[in-house]
This record gives sequence, structure tokens and C-alpha cells, in this order.
Amino acid sequence: MTDQARLNAWWGDTIVRSLHSLGVEHVCISPGHRSAPLSLAFDRHQGVTIHTHMDERSGGFFGLGIAKATGRPVALVCTSGTAAVNFFPAVIEAFYSATPLVVLTADRPPELRKTGANQTIDQINLYGEQVRFFSDLPPPDDTILGALQQVLVEAAQHAVGAPAGPVHLNIPFREPLTMPGGLSGGGTEAPEPGKAERVELTAPDVADLAGLVTAHQRGVLVVGPMTPREGFPEALAALSDATGYPILAESTGQVRYGLNASTLRIEHFDALLQNGEFREIFQPGIVIRFGARPTSKALGQLLDADKPEQVIIDGEGLWPNGDRLGAEIICVEPVALCRTLAASLVPPDTDTEWLELLGRWDMAAGRLLQNGLSPEQPFFEGHLAALCVELTPPGGILYVGNSMPVRQLERFGLASGRTGPLTVHSNRGASGIDGVTSSALGAAAGSGRPVCLYLGDMSFYHDLPGLAAATGGMRATLVVANNNGGNIFANLPVASLGETFERLFRMPHGLEFKGAAEMFGLEYYRVSDLAGAREEIGRSMLAPGVQIIEAILDPAEETQRWQQVQAALKNLQP
Repeated sequence: MTDQARLNAWWGDTIVRSLHSLGVEHVCISPGHRSAPLSLAFDRHQGVTIHTHMDERSGGFFGLGIAKATGRPVALVCTSGTAAVNFFPAVIEAFYSATPLVVLTADRPPELRKTGANQTIDQINLYGEQVRFFSDLPPPDDTILGALQQVLVEAAQHAVGAPAGPVHLNIPFREPLTMPGGLSGGGTEAPEPGKAERVELTAPDVADLAGLVTAHQRGVLVVGPMTPREGFPEALAALSDATGYPILAESTGQVRYGLNASTLRIEHFDALLQNGEFREIFQPGIVIRFGARPTSKALGQLLDADKPEQVIIDGEGLWPNGDRLGAEIICVEPVALCRTLAASLVPPDTDTEWLELLGRWDMAAGRLLQNGLSPEQPFFEGHLAALCVELTPPGGILYVGNSMPVRQLERFGLASGRTGPLTVHSNRGASGIDGVTSSALGAAAGSGRPVCLYLGDMSFYHDLPGLAAATGGMRATLVVANNNGGNIFANLPVASLGETFERLFRMPHGLEFKGAAEMFGLEYYRVSDLAGAREEIGRSMLAPGVQIIEAILDPAEETQRWQQVQAALKNLQP
């Protein structure tokens, strides 16, 4: 029987050494006995940092945050049964945001499946088509090392390829699972990493796109949520100069806070598109879009109604065209595309009168929004968005939650309130509110950089177990906008349903989170005005450890304030 345990250890060592050689430097492990050969193998390997999580859902999102912040694949390990199902939300987000995860689910051997054996479910293709690659490995066998190594290389290629994303290896082990003392089975030499194929930029692609640019005096460069890329803000600015097209970059697009002040841009495009007169003036002839579908619903509606020529530059291989509006999708590295296209263009014959008019509208919107953020105005969530942008230190990461926070950031997280670049991450792949705290803490742990997390109370409530990971030397400030429920629904038609709306949609909880902070041994600060929020966020961002800053907001006043801003934008004049 000891031979089986030794074989399990050898198999685990081989998997861990191979994955490390293929770029895995972090692993998130949840407890379980069937996965013991994997957990112990990671523990024996000094090159991989281990993060432990009692809750698989929080652990999955923690690993997702590390992968987003580092751009490198992260391994997840769990035991058999429902434990593996709890990784699914993070797997989905990784799939739709092109984030590399290597999911390792331990399993019973084939002879115990479909026999009623304890803690055994059907884990074959558990995540369906929402992984880039799946393999049900054979039980440990020292005669098929070559086959194991080939599968590991193939899985790693898919995890970091084009598109990147999650891969799933289901790994059965027979008992006895471990040897006394968890001794190593010896392992093997790791395989050489394989190369993932990427689409190369071709001369016809550049020539065709240059022809489209030449044919349209009025065009815009739109940037939606995307993975950070070194040199992209500068390359995009060069393309803007070469085309004469202004940049429309949302906050999660990694460009808004990295552009030179002189770069041609329409910073407040989402706000301006609430205005019918501006929409009539705007009407670009061509839209060149980078990244995923923009958060701005108004922009999507305009493109649907006006149907300009649209080209999508797909750097991830995700075919991000859910609106079916793109005339063409070019799968290519965005930085290379910007530089090559900019170099191929002759000086543009742009519509300078149109650009000047757009600039006047943009300045008018900026004045309106800045006035709304003045200290004389009542404290509201827009102040939190602006403070998080302003006070996240140089080199830091701003992680933003879904629902209202990402929209408040889009509206009030102005580049004019920021000096120096800022990396912004979000879980916009599937836009869920689950696991955001774990993702942000993972980003802090994986990058070693200070992180400011700005999220709503429902999202924070949803991932309270994720606070267990707030240990060690990480620096993170968690800014919770508590408006007592799902206040985003107050801006939708269901808000007219009265008590039914409150009970079924907004779901007020009546909670404050000081007790949660105490439970996990974290510093906690409660704020209810602008001065207090500025003081505590600024202090926290310079302090070690993890702090929770809870901003208490009145939901009725928040809804009224949002609607007042919307009305002012609709009536705006340059």
C-alpha cells in the first residue's frame, strides 16, 4: 500500500514542478484529504507561494486577483465533490476576462465514480465550455510520464494563450493518499514550456485599416476594459495624433489615467451621451475599439442606433462583439497595431471644427461634474469614487466593484483629479458582485503593491469569508459604500413597484460591518462626510496592513443625487 502513496507523491511532485516551470508562481489551496498529494507537493516545492483558503469560492477569486495583477497563471487546488463547484464563479470571470487560471480538482479514481462513494460527484467537464482546456488525468502511473507532461504543457499554453483563461485538470488519486510524514516521491525533471500561438499583424490588415481611416474625417478610438499592457497608453496616443481621432477611454481600460494631458480625448463621453444635442453632434463615421465591451450603456445604444463603421482590435482573442456591431474584428496585439498603423498614415485631413466643438462640450461636462464634487455639496458616493482615484498612491492598484461603483467611477473618477498613472482592475468579464474582496486582496498579495478596493455593501456582504485572506504583509484599503441594499435598482423601472421593489430587488439589510472587521482582526473606520472620508482613505492608503473604511450613505439621497446629475447632463449646454 505504501507504493500507492509513494506513486501519488511522485505524481504530485511532477505536476507541481512542471507547472512552476510553465510560469505558475502562486497557488491557492483549500482544505481536503483527496487533494493531499497535490497540497503536500506544493508545500515541498519552494518556488511556488502558497495561499490557503477555507472557502473555495473566496480562494478562487483570490487567485483570480493575483492573476489579474501579475498577468501570470495561478493554480487553484481543492478536494473532490462540491468543493470543486465553488470555484465555478471565479472560473467564469476568468473565462470572460481572459485571466489565466489552472484549476486542479482532486477526484476519486474511475472505479469509485457513479457507485455512491462518499464525496463523489461527476467532475468530468464540470465547468463545461467556460474553460479553455479540460483533461481528466489518469490515476498516477509511472509508465506514462510523457503523456502527463504533454497534457501539462498543453494546459499551460491554453491558460496563457490567445485568448488566455482558465484551464481545468481533474486529477484522481487512489488510497492510501499519503505516506507517513508526507515524504516526497521523488518527482521528475520538468518539461520545457511550450509556445502559445499568437496572431501576427499582416500588411493587408494595416493597409485595409489605414484605408478606412483615410475615408473618415470623423472617428474615435474607444477603450473598454482590458488587460494592462506596457506601452499601450503611449502607442494609443501616437495613433490618436496620426489619425486626428480623440480617445474615449473608460476608467477600467488602463488608459484614462495614463495619458499625457495634451492627448486628444473626450474624457466625459459617457456623461455627455446622456445629452440628446451632443448625440446629434457626435456621430463619428468610424469607431476603432480596443478591449471588451465598454461599461457605458449610452455608448452601446448610440452605436446601435447610428451604426458607424466599427473595427474591434481584439488583443485577447475573445471576439468581444456581443452587440454584433463590429464590421471587422482584428485579432492582434494592440500595441503593435497602434504603432504600425500610426507609422503608415499620412497626416490626416481631420474635421477640426467638429473636434473643437466636442472639446467645448467635454469641458462643460467636466465643470458640471467638478461642481458636483465640491465640498459644499452633500456627501455622496461620487465623492468616494473621486477620492479613490485621487488618493491611491503612485504604483498602486484601484480595484473597483460592479453595480454602482464602476458607474460612479466612470462618472466622477476624473483624470483631472489624478497625478501619475493608475492601474484599474475590475471583474467585468461576467460583471458579478461575488468574490470582489477576494480578488482585490489577491491583487495585493500577488503584486506586492498597495490596493484600494472600492465596492458596494451588497458586494462586500457577498464575500465576507474572503476577509480571512487579509493577512501577512499586504497593503489594502477596502472602501465600502453602504447605502443599505442594491441601490442600482432604484434607477431602473422596477423602482416604481413600491414595497415589492424594496422586498424583491433592493433588499435592505440594515447592517454595518464593524463586527466583520472585528471578527477578522482588521482595522475599521466609519465615515459619513467628505472630510472624514478624505482623512481616513488618505491615512489608510499610506498605512501597512488591511483597513476597512465604511461610508454610510442614505439610499434615497443617493438616488436623488444620481438622477439630479443625469437631468443636469441632459440639459447641458457648452
